[in-house]
Amino acid sequence: MYIKHKFHEKTRQFIQVYPLNERASKFKDYIIASRSIATANTYIAAVRKFENFLESKKILLKNAQEGLLEDFVSWLLEQKLNPASIRVTYAAIKTYTDWCRTHEDGGCPIFARPRMPHLEEKMPFVLTTDQLVLYLSEASKIAEPSRTALLLLPYCGLRVSELCKLRAVDIITETDETGERWTVLTVVGKGRKFRHMPIAHKAKPILLSYIRNWRIKHRDSKWLFPSKSKGKDDKKAHLSAKTLQLHLRNIRERAKLPEELTPHALRRTCFTYLYRSGVPIETIAKIAGHSSVDTTMKHYIAVSTREVLKTLNKAERKHNG
Repeated sequence: MYIKHKFHEKTRQFIQVYPLNERASKFKDYIIASRSIATANTYIAAVRKFENFLESKKILLKNAQEGLLEDFVSWLLEQKLNPASIRVTYAAIKTYTDWCRTHEDGGCPIFARPRMPHLEEKMPFVLTTDQLVLYLSEASKIAEPSRTALLLLPYCGLRVSELCKLRAVDIITETDETGERWTVLTVVGKGRKFRHMPIAHKAKPILLSYIRNWRIKHRDSKWLFPSKSKGKDDKKAHLSAKTLQLHLRNIRERAKLPEELTPHALRRTCFTYLYRSGVPIETIAKIAGHSSVDTTMKHYIAVSTREVLKTLNKAERKHNG
């Protein structure tokens, strides 16, 4: 199937445009306007699967039975989709059918929640100390501004898109109750929510050196990590996530690091090291931008059973005096 790409003015990025029917096309416009580009692309791809399923089964959505989504999940399993992808697809289709219920003239019934395929419990991948040293060594060989951006990722825990969109004015200094000064990043995350992200002390010299030696020569850009290309207003654009992902792939190959090493793995590495250092999970969830502590604990913290028992042992000793 031929897939076109359309330039999205709001985010200054290209998005995939799939051939869709009229109903799905209207939903596509809605989701692009209300979600991030990555989320919109995921939802559009899921809707395309759902509409293909309806067409293959000759089902009209407005006349569908309560168990439609159960049949859809079974169909996805037949298509060899893995359990994690099926859960993501279901979340998108739940949004789609809810939207259809209020926006489509034909209406849409309320469907029963389907049984989801079992997800194999797997500890989130994070870098070991030796792997982190290898990563930092290779990242330090890359030219600026990608070099500093890559070096900061495991120390600040930002999403790669958040890091790329930092402005020079987003760096502030805060003093804690002991009088110690911290470098803090003001971040605009998902849903345009603001939060403050302190960076580890060992990363502070990296950022200061970058600002004093490289960034000062590019003060005409508002971005902390400007790229060589220019944006719509003929001013320098910010470094792109794709550029950093390409560098990261090269680092993996050169250092023979695991395929699981992604920008998100560096984010998990940051939070796991904070947790192992004794930072409360509630604090980590807050700086991560998560609304649920469960999300942080389940998907971003790699802690073995032995480490859990060690923590419980310390707590028991403290309690018993």
